[in-house]
Amino acid sequence: MTCIVLMRYGHGGDDPHTMSKTVQNQHLTLLSHNEEYSSAPMDVGRIRNMQAKAVHHTPLTLIIPAHEASPFIESLMMTLRNQTFTNLRLIFSLEPDADADMTEAAILRHFREDDYEHFQGLQIYRQPVRLHYQENMNFLLGKVETDFFSYMQCDDLLSSNYYEELVRCLETNERATNCYPSTVVKIIKESSEIKSKFYMSSSVGPIHERVKKVAAEDSWIPNRGVVRRLPQPSGFGTGFLYPRLHRSFTSMDHVLVLKHAIAGELIGCQHVSYFKITHEKQISTQHLTNRKVFNSEDLMIGTADCYAQKYNLAYSHVRNPRQFAEKMAKNANYKLRKTLRDELLYKECDDEFFRRIRQHRRVAILGAGIQGTLMALMFKKHGYDVTIIDRASDIMDRTSITGEGRIHMGLEYANDPSMDTATYMLESAMRFAQYIEYLVNEKLDWSKLKSERLICLLPHESHVTPHQFEEYGLKLGEIYERVLFEHPELTYLGERPPKVLLGAIEIPKAVNASFIAAAYQSIEVCILANKLRDIIRQSLREKGVTLVFDRTILGVKRNNKEDAEKYGKLRVISDLGEHDYDVVVNCLWENRAKIDRQMGLDNNEKEESYRIKSNVRLANLLELHGNIPSISIMNGPFGDFVRYGKDDMVYFAWHPVSPTTIPHNLTEIETLFQKHVISEFPTDFEKHIIEGHREAFIIF
Repeated sequence: MTCIVLMRYGHGGDDPHTMSKTVQNQHLTLLSHNEEYSSAPMDVGRIRNMQAKAVHHTPLTLIIPAHEASPFIESLMMTLRNQTFTNLRLIFSLEPDADADMTEAAILRHFREDDYEHFQGLQIYRQPVRLHYQENMNFLLGKVETDFFSYMQCDDLLSSNYYEELVRCLETNERATNCYPSTVVKIIKESSEIKSKFYMSSSVGPIHERVKKVAAEDSWIPNRGVVRRLPQPSGFGTGFLYPRLHRSFTSMDHVLVLKHAIAGELIGCQHVSYFKITHEKQISTQHLTNRKVFNSEDLMIGTADCYAQKYNLAYSHVRNPRQFAEKMAKNANYKLRKTLRDELLYKECDDEFFRRIRQHRRVAILGAGIQGTLMALMFKKHGYDVTIIDRASDIMDRTSITGEGRIHMGLEYANDPSMDTATYMLESAMRFAQYIEYLVNEKLDWSKLKSERLICLLPHESHVTPHQFEEYGLKLGEIYERVLFEHPELTYLGERPPKVLLGAIEIPKAVNASFIAAAYQSIEVCILANKLRDIIRQSLREKGVTLVFDRTILGVKRNNKEDAEKYGKLRVISDLGEHDYDVVVNCLWENRAKIDRQMGLDNNEKEESYRIKSNVRLANLLELHGNIPSISIMNGPFGDFVRYGKDDMVYFAWHPVSPTTIPHNLTEIETLFQKHVISEFPTDFEKHIIEGHREAFIIF
C-alpha cells in the first residue's frame, strides 16, 4: 500500500514532470545512517504499538505533501507507527525552504533509524520550487507503484486500525475503487472542541446511480480513503490524476471522487474514524489568504472550470443533463460566495461555466460495433470528447464478433465484370492493418490475430466456371500489383504476398470431390474478432472514451440556435434521457436509416429488410484438427469453414439455411436475435446446416 503525504501546499506553477526530472539528483530517499543533522532532540522514545501486528502482503503507498509541517511531523509518524497495518510505503514531498532539511527531513530520518523495519519504505523528495497543490499531488501520484494508495494531511490523526480495515474493504470488494471512513471527527485545536460528522454513505450499483449520488455532493472522500490504482473501465488510467484547475484548492477533490465513482463503487467503512485537526487561526485567515494570492476573476474562472469538469465527467450518465448543468452553475456560485467576501457578478460565473463545458467538442457515436469503436478512436485522435452509445452491454457484441471476420481481397466478386467492388475491397483490405495500428497507437502482431489462409473451392453449381475464376484472379492480381507499387507502406495484415490467388491446388482430401470442381489457394484470411475486440477495448479505455451501454437510441434532432450555442447542435434521444452533442455519427444496425431520414440524409421511404445470419462456432475438435483446412465455397449460396489456429475456435456456416429474414416490425428483432443467441433455432436448422456440410465434406 502506498501512502502519499503532502505537507500542505505552495503556489508555484512548475510542471510536475519537470520537477520529477529535477529532483532525480536531489531526492533524499533512504537517508544514510551516518549523515549528521542538527535538530532539537526528540523524545520519541522506543514506543511500540503493543498490539499483535500481522504481516500484510498487500502493499499500500501513502503520499504526503508537506508545507511548514515540522510541528506536526512527530505526531504524524507516531500515528503511522501505531497502525496495525504493517506493509506501508511512505512518500513525502518537502518544501524547497532552506531549513527544510534540518526540520522535516531530520525528524523523518530519526523515525526511520529508530524503527527501520517499520519505515524502511520511506522516500523523501525535496521540491526544487514550490508546487501548486494539484501539481504536487500529481507528482507524488506518479511515484506510486502499488495497486492501493492513500493520502493524508500531516496534521491529522487516524485510528490504529484505519489502514488495515480500509485495505481489507478494497480486497473484499473487487468492484470498489475507493474505501473511506464513514465518520470524520473534527477537532478544533485551540478550543478542544470536537464535532463528529457522518459523510456520504456507500455509492454502489449501476454507474448512473453512482454518478447521480456523487455528483450532487461536494465531498472530500478521495483525500481520506484508500484508492485502487489499477486501470479501470472508465479510461482514467492508473493514477486518477488531479485535473489541472486554475487556483481552486478544495474543489478539485470533488472532480477526483467523481472519477472514482465512474470507475467503480465507493464503500464507506463503519469500523474506522478519521480525526481532522482544525486550527482557529487557519479558519480566520483563510479568506484573507485567498484574496491576497488570487483575485476574484482567477477564482471565478477556476471555480467555473472545476464544476464544468464535473459536468463533463458526469454528462453521459445523467438522465437530464440540462437540469444537471443548472445545478452545477448554482454550486459554482455558492462556492464563490463561501470563498470570497466581496461581491461578484454571478452571471459572469454562469457564462464562464457554460463556455467551459462547450470547450469540450462533444461527439456521440451511435453503435459500439467495429465501425463505431474505430470511429470513436479516430475522433479522439483529433481531440474530441467521445461517447459511444449502444443497447448492448459491451463493444463489438453482435455482428462484429459473430461473423467469420473475413478481410476480403475481392475474390467473392468474380461474377462482376466491372471490378469496381473488388478494387474497393482490395484497397480497403490493404489499409486495414495500418489504420487499426494508427488508431490504437500500437504495432500489432497480426500472426496471432488471423486464421489460416483460405482455400477457395468452386462447386459444380458455382456461378462461375474454374476458367472464369482464374481469369478473374489475373485481373485482380494486376490491381493488387498496382497497389503494392504505389503504396510500399501498405500490407495485408502484416504481409505483402506476390499474388492474391496463388494458384490451383489439389482438392483437399476432406472435401467431397464429386461436389467440388476446382480448388485454389488464396492469401485471404479471417480475423480473430474476439482478440481484436480486446485490443480495441483497451485502447478506448486508455484514451478516455466514455462507454454508455444498455441504452436504446430513439432519435436525433437539431437544437435551436440558443440551445446549440449553450449545449450543442444535435440532441440524441434515448430511453434514458436526452443529451446534446456537437457531432453525431450513426453506426447503428437497426433503425439506422430511420435516424438518417430524421436528419434529412436519406429520403428513401422503402422499408428495409433485415436478416439474421446464423453460424456455428465450436472448439477446435481433435477429429477436425488437420483434416479440414480453412476454406470458402465460392460464388453461390454455399458456406465457409474457418480454422483460427491450433488452439482457437473453428467457424462454419451454410448459407442456404443460415440467414433468417426478419419482419419489417423492428420490435421483433431483439426477440428473434436472443432466441438465436441461446440456440433456439428453428427445429430443422441444425439438421440442414449439418446436411449441407456433409454434401461438401466427407468428414461430416
